[in-house]
Amino acid sequence: MVLLKPGEQMLNEEKVTMVKGGQTHSGGSLIVTDRRLVYEMAEKGGLFRGGSTTTLVDIHLTKIYNVSESKPLIKIPFVTKNILRVELSDGAVDFAVKDPTNWKTILIQTKQKYEMEKTVVREEEGKKDFEKELLLRRAGATQISVGGGVQSGGGGTKACIMCGEDIPVVAKFCPHCKSQQG
Repeated sequence: MVLLKPGEQMLNEEKVTMVKGGQTHSGGSLIVTDRRLVYEMAEKGGLFRGGSTTTLVDIHLTKIYNVSESKPLIKIPFVTKNILRVELSDGAVDFAVKDPTNWKTILIQTKQKYEMEKTVVREEEGKKDFEKELLLRRAGATQISVGGGVQSGGGGTKACIMCGEDIPVVAKFCPHCKSQQG
């Protein structure tokens, strides 16, 4: 069973066979959460001891480049398989699943939802930074923009040591003549 991160939710799970880099791994579980795609193999334990799991694939949804499916025209039991292909920047991973269309839909929709939520969070943070800067300007505070955030500087101005123009007290360089301040 996959260990979920705080706030993460499991959306789908199925026992499948995985083919990655020419190697086949059978009997593992393909799991999709609202953040990632995981393939785990359960190691066999004894009759009274539980086995541990080995994670062979743990892909964040944003790292998935493309998802495709293939279904054979002629279905031969135990020979032909429905394939879900997950393409990454460094290769592809194939999974033999019962319903590749369902898996493809879940992966694409979940990835789009995750990216949309991240975009909304970034926009909200940008709005908060803008409102904070606007509030500081209205209050007449001296400010310095640092890495997208605004920090209050010491109040007031001083004269540049080279050109004599008024500059903020906390300035390291004059914005007018570009000279370093002492």
